[in-house]
Amino acid sequence: DKLRAALGPAAAELGALFPQLSAGPPNPAPSAGAEQAKLRLFEAMVSLLLNLSTDAGLLLILDDMQWAERSTLELAEYLVRRLRSTRTMLLLTLRTPEVDRGHPLMVLLERWRRSGRADLIEVTPFGRADVATMVQTILGPNASVSDVAEMLHSRSDGNPYVVEELLKDALDHGDLVRTAAGAWESRPSELRLPRSVADTVLRRVDSLSDEHAEALRAAAVLGRTFGFPALVALAEQPEQAVRGALDHCVRRQLLDEDDRGDTYRFRHALTWEAIYADLLPSRRRWLHARAADALRAVPGQPLVAIAHHLLEGDRGGEAVSVCIEAAAEATRRHAHADAAQLYARAIEHAADGAGRGRLLCLWGEAGHRAARLAAAHRLH
Repeated sequence: DKLRAALGPAAAELGALFPQLSAGPPNPAPSAGAEQAKLRLFEAMVSLLLNLSTDAGLLLILDDMQWAERSTLELAEYLVRRLRSTRTMLLLTLRTPEVDRGHPLMVLLERWRRSGRADLIEVTPFGRADVATMVQTILGPNASVSDVAEMLHSRSDGNPYVVEELLKDALDHGDLVRTAAGAWESRPSELRLPRSVADTVLRRVDSLSDEHAEALRAAAVLGRTFGFPALVALAEQPEQAVRGALDHCVRRQLLDEDDRGDTYRFRHALTWEAIYADLLPSRRRWLHARAADALRAVPGQPLVAIAHHLLEGDRGGEAVSVCIEAAAEATRRHAHADAAQLYARAIEHAADGAGRGRLLCLWGEAGHRAARLAAAHRLH
């Protein structure tokens, strides 16, 4: 009642937004135009905030402004102009990866910054120590969290929201267990991607045009890091269209590019993982099979990548010879563990017993050189 009395006629204007401020039924719509009605509402909002800030000041937080519609942006612009030199502070939060330079909010922020009405504060990713502190706070002061914190930092790229969601999902599914010594350890080798995080990524992909989204999905099949020529061959789109799609994804902070523009990388590992996992299995296999042919057509592509796409594309018979060649190349580089892994994949698709026996011997030799003695002796 006290606030309603202090607002006077403004209380009736605010009745549609805050029914508790209205003393009776809403006033009939005035005959003035929509623009005048909007200005009266905005000015009533100013009166409300001034009244609330009189005694002790006021902090007004507008969260997730990247989703704000036009009317909210107009109100924010009006408040910034009218509340300057008052005891009210506005704090607007937004996720910059979800807006580009041309977004109306970014235009407003730049205007406010140039006029001295706003300071821009970038929240940078957490470092390892920050993630460890956060995990320690969540799991308790007596828990040993160093290994889990290291895994979470690597998996989340230091994004605190992702850290929290990964940790919550792992605890809910029993993927994190506490040992008798008090340390936390992960049962799977890598924590799963929470649905909440995947949905956040996929909403950004859905906001792209069909052409740009298809190029990004094809890129995800090539891997977190991929070459421009390989994507052009896989996407089967004109080179200019693929370059335009990649440029747009770089501006949306989905991708990073090297100085020459020949190689691109998904900015966050979880972005790549979410897009790849969202592909239907049949489409994923089809794209992998096409990726193998695309890489073969591009000079200088690593054999191990071609073998990977053949295997994932259900072309295991073709993959055997490529795996053997790639393993021999790895052996010449003394990468014996890589060679053993390639031989192991080839064994799964050997056409006959003799071929499988030969591959088993090669696998055993590579495993012995890689000091995987127990597994090597077991196969021999």
